[in-house]
Amino acid sequence: MTEQERIEAQRRHDAGESWASIAGGDKAAGKRLRKAQAKWRKRRAAGAKAAGSSSVADVSCEGVRVVQAQHAATVEEVADANGLDLREWRCVKVQGKPYQGYMRGDDGEPVIVNLWSRSFVFERMPDALACDLPPCPTYPAPPEHPADSDACALIIPDSQNGYRRDTHGRLDPLHDRRAWDLAVQAAATLRPTCIVMLGDMLDLAPWSCRWPTPLNLRDTTNPARAELRWWIQQLREAAPRARIVWLEGNHEHRISRLLTERAGELGGLVDLETGELMVSIPRIMQMDGLHVEYVAPYGMPWWLWRDSAPVLLHHGHKYGAKGGQSVAKALQDDPVSSIFGHVHRREMAARVVADPRRLHGSREVFALTPGTIARTDGAVPAASPRVDWQQGLGIIRRVDGVAHESLCPIKAGRVIVDGRVLTARDRLPELREALPDWRW
Repeated sequence: MTEQERIEAQRRHDAGESWASIAGGDKAAGKRLRKAQAKWRKRRAAGAKAAGSSSVADVSCEGVRVVQAQHAATVEEVADANGLDLREWRCVKVQGKPYQGYMRGDDGEPVIVNLWSRSFVFERMPDALACDLPPCPTYPAPPEHPADSDACALIIPDSQNGYRRDTHGRLDPLHDRRAWDLAVQAAATLRPTCIVMLGDMLDLAPWSCRWPTPLNLRDTTNPARAELRWWIQQLREAAPRARIVWLEGNHEHRISRLLTERAGELGGLVDLETGELMVSIPRIMQMDGLHVEYVAPYGMPWWLWRDSAPVLLHHGHKYGAKGGQSVAKALQDDPVSSIFGHVHRREMAARVVADPRRLHGSREVFALTPGTIARTDGAVPAASPRVDWQQGLGIIRRVDGVAHESLCPIKAGRVIVDGRVLTARDRLPELREALPDWRW
């Protein structure tokens, strides 16, 4: 019998009709109906007493369970009543459905009441969401470097740390681990005074407000931040005296944009003690012990050696359709030397601009974008399946108050730094040992 049929049978019995009559005159059927109705009334009474009581319509398929609660209940109450561990299951949908029932009025007559049934859809979380992020080690803070001394900066472009899941649920990286290792080796070789990451170090495809997220890109934020922090830790160990700066890119900006557009005031909540945003990249990454300076919001410029050999660094927002056009636009717009990411292409150009403060009334400025250390084989989500991207690193040296730029292409797993050929190593065994819970 349906819920409405049981309610109608109860109404007729409360009005004085026998169970046999309700069952069509069959005494045996009436007896069975009486017992069934007694059990039904008992379940309803227990549900009314415990607001969280619910019955499970377990349509387990691909790790999905649908839980129906006839009385008001929270997600936590429904999960607890049905043995669902919220560390392994998450509620992805709650639907309410109105229906009508009968109850005895003050005069003893049945009256119609409006009720609600709520359906909770739970989905089993992938392994990556149930894994714990190990604590971040703490390293000594890097020293201050004299403003007038010779210095070296290593520039690391977009890495797009993220994953696709293959048919077996394993994580296939969007970033290039061999290129990341070359960046670490370059840091160990140069021992720079500063390392600048140009932004889009996280892909954050599931956080996009603009594009729908394919199923194989979902639930990848936790492993992405875990591996990215591991690579930043390798940079810190390779260059313990370097200042590490991370500029926010448009992909990191996806988090604040999503919170602003769809979560109201959540995006503006701040820690009452520190004044820092409660939901931000530094908080998500949990990298205080690595002494990384995060520059936000997206588009905020950052100056390298501003008082002696100024170079403007930013993530970038302009994009040329063909190779060389992005730096050409930068040189047209900015009368200063600049370095940016975003375009995933290796480009470098220079020009002479007027400067009345100089002896000869002019000076040289450059524009450089190092490319990317993400994969360039089409694995990274892009507007076109065929991408015109190249990998590389940037090096800037200050010598006698002048900035000297270098572009270091990464080709076939190798990069030349200071005349040394660096060859990429397989760091996956080390990654698995450091973070054993994920399906690398």
